[in-house]
Amino acid sequence: MLKKLQLFTKNYDASVYDVSANTVQVRAAIQKWKWAVNPGDPSVYQRFVTKYDMNYDGRVNPREMILGSLYNNQQTVGSSLCEHCYFEVGKTIDAIFLYLDCDNDGLLSAEEIWSNLPSLQRKTEKWNIFSFGNNENIRTAAINDFILKNMKIKNGKITRNEFRVGLLLGFWDRQTEKTQIVTDDSRNMKNLRWEENDMIDVALYNYYKKKKLFFYDGKIIKSN
Repeated sequence: MLKKLQLFTKNYDASVYDVSANTVQVRAAIQKWKWAVNPGDPSVYQRFVTKYDMNYDGRVNPREMILGSLYNNQQTVGSSLCEHCYFEVGKTIDAIFLYLDCDNDGLLSAEEIWSNLPSLQRKTEKWNIFSFGNNENIRTAAINDFILKNMKIKNGKITRNEFRVGLLLGFWDRQTEKTQIVTDDSRNMKNLRWEENDMIDVALYNYYKKKKLFFYDGKIIKSN
């Protein structure tokens, strides 16, 4: 108890605490939204708060609540049976998964994502890791990292649920703060990875620059 009190005192921030939910409020929200919990377990709501209370102030702030929604509802992400279960975005994610899963085995490997994702139609050419002549598989680490972080059931592959949660966790990490959802690019550090109005992949560009390569008529040319 003393340890918890010390943690609370150390981490207490009135601006965060005042927009956070206590156990009673979490219970009311989860019941109203029909999230997946055991209604016969009276301690489930307290455990939810304890599990996701990362700043140890005894409540869950917006960032913690969203994280809890993703992990608690892993099996119902994209479902219409509960509220705030990412139904609309879940449909989009599922459509991408089905497009990438060419062999229709319900699993995605890094190779499948890398091979099939460039063909996915997008409304913009920004933030495209396959652009700038990336035919030497330079940026495969980004895909491999995604697989390694999210695979749980099968080594080297991810299920549809893992794909859903992995993408949503990526947005959670980059677009939430303790007091709010971030709607701009102030937290995601895109400016460190992209240049020229988000059209040039910095890491990819630096690779070619180091190799003294440049492009002409769609082909990689070795400079003198």
